[in-house]
Amino acid sequence: MTETAQLIDTLKRLLKAQGMTYRDVARALDVSET
Repeated sequence: MTETAQLIDTLKRLLKAQGMTYRDVARALDVSET
């Protein structure tokens, strides 16, 4: 697994553990989800 893939996998797991969605992250960063 590449370093980038590992980073994305870790981020996904952390978001899931916190009960957060991509929408939550997009709102927090004031960017579009898509």
